[in-house]
Amino acid sequence: CGSCHTAYAPGLLPARSWHKMMATLTDHFGDDASLSEPQRLEITKALEIMAADSPQASMRMRRINSAIPAAMTPLRITETGYFKYMHDEVRPSIWRRKKIGTLANCVACHQRANEGRYSEREIQIPPQ
Repeated sequence: CGSCHTAYAPGLLPARSWHKMMATLTDHFGDDASLSEPQRLEITKALEIMAADSPQASMRMRRINSAIPAAMTPLRITETGYFKYMHDEVRPSIWRRKKIGTLANCVACHQRANEGRYSEREIQIPPQ
């Protein structure tokens, strides 16, 4: 996953979201991200084990999951209540900065996002 975009931490979405995403890889946000069936099943299982609603979820993951209504199956982390809450102070002009460009570009500000680390102490917002 990380070869095309930020390798998002599985704990940012519930298992139902990962299942839906992995079942629709032929149209993954406009791209074909198909995998062999054994690869798809293996990755889906790993995502399920580390999802926000997994039994071993951390406190932060439980907070993320509690902000997602049970009837909702978000496919974009940026659509979750937790993401919106944590980014409510970010002005729209910051999102439009050349080095950021999109809400999904976590690594632009969270230098260790590819490690699943989003600590506020480690945020570095790129200048204009």
